Amino acid sequence: MREPDIEVMFSFTSSNRKAPYQDGYRCDHLVHSDYLTCGQHKYYNPDGIPPMGTGYGTITFIQPEAYPGSLFTGKVIPLQEGARVIGSATIMTVFNPILQSRPST
Repeated sequence: MREPDIEVMFSFTSSNRKAPYQDGYRCDHLVHSDYLTCGQHKYYNPDGIPPMGTGYGTITFIQPEAYPGSLFTGKVIPLQEGARVIGSATIMTVFNPILQSRPST
């Protein structure tokens, strides 16, 4: 597996789930207003993150080269299962230089 692309604070808001979100969880991430991509989560808490809970961890995206320069610290990415929004991820650090937004000139 590749190194993670970003470090985030996860905030799950879906009340339909009963079990915690565990390492390896994959959902869709709205990185642009018109672009959803899959990513795998790794949570710093070994017990995962409870439904309706928050926590820190990383996301490794499936194909980051498809949306270069699209992420920056502080950006909030909606987390989705299909069309249903289940929470968000606030970017703390962008590890992958391909994804890092370039300053406007």
